[in-house]
Amino acid sequence: MTTANECVTFNIMFPSKKDNIYPLSKENINAILNHYFDIPFGDVKWLYKQRELSINQLEYIASKVAEHQAFLEERVGPSGVTVSNLMVYGIEASYRNPYLWKGSQSRKKIIKELYDKIWELF
Repeated sequence: MTTANECVTFNIMFPSKKDNIYPLSKENINAILNHYFDIPFGDVKWLYKQRELSINQLEYIASKVAEHQAFLEERVGPSGVTVSNLMVYGIEASYRNPYLWKGSQSRKKIIKELYDKIWELF
C-alpha cells in the first residue's frame, strides 16, 4: 500500500528509473517533446530542471499524454494546450500518488479522468 508521500510507480508498466540509459539533458528532453508534440511548448524550463523523473520516464509520460492529447485538449480548452501544461497533467496522472495531485477541483477531476484512461488496461 502506498502512503501519501509515495508516487504511483508501483505499476509494472511504468519505467524504472534504474533502467534508464540516457542522460536527462535539455537536448534529450527536446527530442522527446518534438517527437510526440506539434503544439506550442509553453514554458518547459521546469522539465529541464526537474530531477525526480529520468528521461525514460519522461518519454513514457509524453507518449501517454500524446495518446490522450485529444481528450486533454477537449477538457483543458485552447488556452491550456501547451506541452508544458499537458505534461503536468501527464506527470500527475501517471506518476504521482492521487493524494498529492495539485490544482483546483476541476484540474484534479481532469487528472483523475486521464489517470483512468492511462491505467484502464492494467
